[in-house]
Amino acid sequence: MEKVVVTGTTIPVSITEFPSDITIIDQEYIESSHAADVSELLKTVPGVFVDQAGGRGGVSSLYLRGADPNFTLILLDGIKLNDPNNSRGGSFDLSTLGTDNIERIEIVKGPQSAVYGSDALAGVINIITFDGNMLSKKSIDISAQTKGGYRFFTESRGKRNSFSHSLSASYVDDGEPTEGSNFKSPTFISNLGYSTDKLEVKSVSRFSHIKSTGFPDDSGGPEFAVIRETEERELNQFLTGLRFIHLSGESWVNNLNLYLTHTDEDISSPGVAPGIRDPFGIPANTSDSEYTRFEAGYTTVLKIGPDNNVSFGIDTQYERGKSRGTLFTQQEIPTNFREERFTFSPLLELKLNLIKDVFIIAGGRLDYTDDFGSEFSPHIGVLYNLWSTGTSISANWGEGYKLPSFFALGNPIVGNDELKPETSSSIDFKVSQRFLDDSLLFAASFFYNDFSNLIDFDEGPPPRLINRDKVITKGIELEVQSKKVFDTILSGNISYIESNIKNSPDNLRNRPEWLANFSIIWTPDPLLEIFTNINYVGSFLDSSIPTGEVKIGDYLLVNSAVTFNIRSNFKAYVEVKNILDQRYQQVAGFNAPGIRPGAGINWSF
Repeated sequence: MEKVVVTGTTIPVSITEFPSDITIIDQEYIESSHAADVSELLKTVPGVFVDQAGGRGGVSSLYLRGADPNFTLILLDGIKLNDPNNSRGGSFDLSTLGTDNIERIEIVKGPQSAVYGSDALAGVINIITFDGNMLSKKSIDISAQTKGGYRFFTESRGKRNSFSHSLSASYVDDGEPTEGSNFKSPTFISNLGYSTDKLEVKSVSRFSHIKSTGFPDDSGGPEFAVIRETEERELNQFLTGLRFIHLSGESWVNNLNLYLTHTDEDISSPGVAPGIRDPFGIPANTSDSEYTRFEAGYTTVLKIGPDNNVSFGIDTQYERGKSRGTLFTQQEIPTNFREERFTFSPLLELKLNLIKDVFIIAGGRLDYTDDFGSEFSPHIGVLYNLWSTGTSISANWGEGYKLPSFFALGNPIVGNDELKPETSSSIDFKVSQRFLDDSLLFAASFFYNDFSNLIDFDEGPPPRLINRDKVITKGIELEVQSKKVFDTILSGNISYIESNIKNSPDNLRNRPEWLANFSIIWTPDPLLEIFTNINYVGSFLDSSIPTGEVKIGDYLLVNSAVTFNIRSNFKAYVEVKNILDQRYQQVAGFNAPGIRPGAGINWSF
């Protein structure tokens, strides 16, 4: 069946009619890789760099086409995960998200504020869970790794009459893969549905409780940190969503979405000792923060011709965040803040096929937000399919924006309530060529992003966050994909990304120019499947308080997994992460885990 895209558009469309630059990580790849968390999957995407501060106890950040981590919107079944309460500008910590119950991941590059509003300056990543409409299944998966790691996972999904369900529960203990890093988390996910000829109702919920430890950000990690105590984090993540889809006729579909997200995070940090970059360091500190987002949206999709659609609607969003904290200097300094805002957003989108084999998706969204006035976000994409030669050519232009985080606005030490929204303007082109009856695909993409009013730290006095920088990122992505040929599926990509702060000699951190990735899934026998992934990351600059700016060397990471299909309902697998035992860092002073073998079993019943 042809893949239908549900991310980056209010009108679900076939992937062959979708002009935006999209990558889909499918179910087969996820299951074959035996990846432990989502960040391990996303690093294989063209133009994506993912760093991890040691093991999963440290924060994991994603840089899409050279953009800051908080410029990419992360969704779970369409529900926003980004948290504007945190000190990272609202980025989402990918280390907290495992691969439980995930059917596929859709990554749409370029500004998507025309659909999602704030936060989608660089792109959107939508993690889509299984629903019960697929093959009925009950299973248990148990695995263990060296250095004390283990995982237990169970799921049940199926359908009876008009009702469907998909339920999963897991417990992960990552052991201590690097000094000071610990991560433990139970997670529960449900995806329930009810459908008739005219009505579809879906309910998605996820709860995760996480306890982790690791050296603080900018501390220099186990290699350079002067203070040897670790930071402790305790995090509760809860989200739930209810979606109604009503078919009023053959050409009229109504959608109503109700979403709720709540995050509760406690942090106790020993601070960071003074060093080369900062003669004062960071005092010991604690924080207890809560964030709640409620979103209600309605859209209607009308068919206005054989291949033409119009979608329009209203999205409303209420956010509330608060934090109670203390800096322990010679005296205790409170860092409390409380912020809230309401956003009202009408939106319009068109899907047009007025000329044969030419598809256009265009739209815009107008966001009215307390204290920030209005922001209009347009987008247009054009795709031309030359079916006779297997060639596709697409171009996209769009604008995006991001509201300042609650931390940036309200923190009494560095906050600034006069901050303006950050904005982006982007253009990209892509050419795809298919060969051998669509069995092989080559693609080349060029992109140019202009980010303005970036929020940066000014040392002062007084020290505070201000709108200052303008950043340009541009580059090329080359990729190849194959369907299964001679029992083998291949995929690979190479990316070159140039990122610069305009009119400034300063360098951007964590922006490797070169990225490359190659994956192979080989099934030489129905009883055996072999997966291998090779990931190359070029050198880049990073910084920490004890070291100042440092150059992080390039590295080559190889992961492999072998699955034995012993019976139709029983599998065993072995895996080796970092099979070459590469010694490398993704964050200054945080050595990544060395070679790490593991094994597991999966029983379906």
